[in-house]
Amino acid sequence: MNIVVGTYEELILGYKLGKNGDEYKFEQTFTDHSHLGCIKSAGISRKNILATGSTDETIRLFNLKKHTELGALMHHSGNITQITFFQDSHMFSTSEDGTMCVWKNYTWECLRQFRGHKGPVNSVSVHPSGRMAITVSKDKTLRTWNLVTGRHAFISNIKEVADWVMWSPNGEHYAVSFYNKINVYKLEDAAIHCTIQADKRINNIVFINDCIIAFGGEGGKLILYDFIQDKELTSIHLKCTRIKGISCSNFEEDQSPILIATASDGNIWAYSVDTEKGSLELIAAHDTKFRITCLAVTPPNASKKLNKEETLVLEKLDEDVQENSEEEDPETERVIEKDNSEQKAKKGSKDKKDTQKRKSNSVETTTELTSPKTKKIQRKKKKIGSAKT
Repeated sequence: MNIVVGTYEELILGYKLGKNGDEYKFEQTFTDHSHLGCIKSAGISRKNILATGSTDETIRLFNLKKHTELGALMHHSGNITQITFFQDSHMFSTSEDGTMCVWKNYTWECLRQFRGHKGPVNSVSVHPSGRMAITVSKDKTLRTWNLVTGRHAFISNIKEVADWVMWSPNGEHYAVSFYNKINVYKLEDAAIHCTIQADKRINNIVFINDCIIAFGGEGGKLILYDFIQDKELTSIHLKCTRIKGISCSNFEEDQSPILIATASDGNIWAYSVDTEKGSLELIAAHDTKFRITCLAVTPPNASKKLNKEETLVLEKLDEDVQENSEEEDPETERVIEKDNSEQKAKKGSKDKKDTQKRKSNSVETTTELTSPKTKKIQRKKKKIGSAKT
């Protein structure tokens, strides 16, 4: 199981949670310092591709198997707030620029940039079907996006700033986290199923299964809660002042879930979750010596292969987004942009030359992240431009 933490010191630290007999142990695998700002979010795909977002407004890509950097994406024009992968096909990113981007894995083409929020987007979660996504923002709204048509489905005024949103594994519920409470909604009628009240600020939430949610934050209290029965199962006071990251995964599909928790003081804990008893058992701990800001782990059942039906749905999703794009030329949206498109239109020729010079001297290589199809489109656009001249 791969575990990656981002730090306030701009470092990315990689670990493996290994098992030797009955003993679990954290083993460090790599350290990276390619970002120029505090790490705000991280995500790991089913194929062990790591993506990290920072206050330097870039997304860095890494291959955890080969321990190599793949490049950087600079489409956003604000701090990256969250990165999440959907199965093995797409990556979603949100930013303080008020947008959500959908990326195609491996080619890293930006299929669509969703606009609509009037403030920074704090969190995004994709429904297990891959047909819709939910975002929450500092503008005190919750937006549901139709990923097939590429447009928002509806807007909910929640009257409070939500920090997190997350779908349950079966897609029948979704949780929205506010300052010190969590509202769990039913999908069928979008009504609140239950409200979970906390003593202090909540910094992170995660679904353990279809009826249990875990959360923690200020004060170092880690809580398991059964939202179907609306009751607390157990709580543990970790030896820290602030929990910064919570994530859940497993080694094998038939084994107990493993809950990973991190603290701002640098500690990482691994707990085995007994879902029947609603209890937590500490199996490993490690002190990184750095100030942790975010956490990412290998997704649950990452070794499980997608069936043909799931793969076809994902391919159809890409086709529909392109066909229903609001742009006149949808293919141009698939080009990886090293700067925001609106900013490019406003910049003068001097700024464009400076940008091109910076690209050529930077470590972020576009050739590794641009597909052959995109290159063909770029050559075609170049010929059209020369013909007009």
